[in-house]
Amino acid sequence: TLEDEAFTGVILHLNPWGSNASDSNDGSASQPLKTMQGAFDKMVALKGSGQNVRILFYSGVYRDTLIGTGNRQHWMIPNNSARLEFVAKEKGKAIFSGSDVWRGWKNEGSGLWSKAWPNNWGAPGAGDDLTPGAPDVPELAARRELVFVGGQRLAQVLNKTTLRAGGF
Repeated sequence: TLEDEAFTGVILHLNPWGSNASDSNDGSASQPLKTMQGAFDKMVALKGSGQNVRILFYSGVYRDTLIGTGNRQHWMIPNNSARLEFVAKEKGKAIFSGSDVWRGWKNEGSGLWSKAWPNNWGAPGAGDDLTPGAPDVPELAARRELVFVGGQRLAQVLNKTTLRAGGF
């Protein structure tokens, strides 16, 4: 496995599902970290001091968001010669996903299910940072939401009256 490859440096174990996982742990196999943020915070300090760092991701689906000081995206990784590796403990078993899992769907009958949408993304329009002179794009083509159920992408509609099986 990749875990067994020779590595000189600090290995941070990230196991969000471990019973004793905590971001206050040292990141060792017996005291794993709980969140990607916790692993990144420790990695930045270690790599900043010139140490090679391997983050060992245990099996599971990772949906974390990494935020740095002042809510900046946390890709402020020190730029030095120290190595940084991201390795799955078991090949193909650590999955990174930008999607959210939604629970609590309401059965509307006739095969329709609903879930309140908490966002107001809308479609790009006047005043957005669009290319001047670009043609108008129909609202449905400009929407940014995607829904997958059981790995299948659903077709988006703009109102409930046009909703059909396989759509959202």
